[in-house]
Amino acid sequence: MVLADIKAIGLDRDGTVLDNMIQRAEAFAEAVIQYYPGLASEKDAIIISVLQTRGVCRFDHLEFLINKYGLPALLEEQKIAWSQLFEEFYRVKPVDIFAEVVPVLQRLKGDYHLFLSTSATDGMHPKHLKILGPLFRNGNQSFMFENKPGFKKGRDHFEYVAGELGIALEQMAFIGDSPLDIRLANECGLYSVGIIDNRYGDDAKEVMLAENPRLYIYSLDELFREGF
Repeated sequence: MVLADIKAIGLDRDGTVLDNMIQRAEAFAEAVIQYYPGLASEKDAIIISVLQTRGVCRFDHLEFLINKYGLPALLEEQKIAWSQLFEEFYRVKPVDIFAEVVPVLQRLKGDYHLFLSTSATDGMHPKHLKILGPLFRNGNQSFMFENKPGFKKGRDHFEYVAGELGIALEQMAFIGDSPLDIRLANECGLYSVGIIDNRYGDDAKEVMLAENPRLYIYSLDELFREGF
């Protein structure tokens, strides 16, 4: 695969387009502590663990914490209520789009189809949707995850977008800030681009490179230097 073959570029939402991973990790910890008050002293540790495993489904991470600390499991209805509480805590936190995102996407849109993909189940804030929506539209077809809420980031969504565009998976690139993003892209034959954010730990680069991205960058605007 060479860059000249790329026709579409997908981007992860949280931590790649939205500068929100710290806020999501804080909201996750706060919701956990509401159900398990005994973990209040572990709040910072929980936040760090979420940042280090970003991209993992919130329910899977909750299960990890329950097992780690030997906590009683939640019933299904409690899990749903806990997830809704997490979203409530997150929604009141200020979140911005990374400063370079809009100008980079405006420039990329001239040469590539763009799509957004996420593992999160919550929708995008209206103020972000107003700014980003026009950048991810192809005629009457929106390639934003809100149009296909049953899809998760990965093969199902990649194949859907490829089918709508009439291109092969190998003609798509995917950009994400988590090792999971790179793993999913590589498994599906996409050109994988990892964004390294050193706020997530001193080993952020090492962890990302362990997944063998085709390219790694520290900011989206570095794409043009690399040939996009």
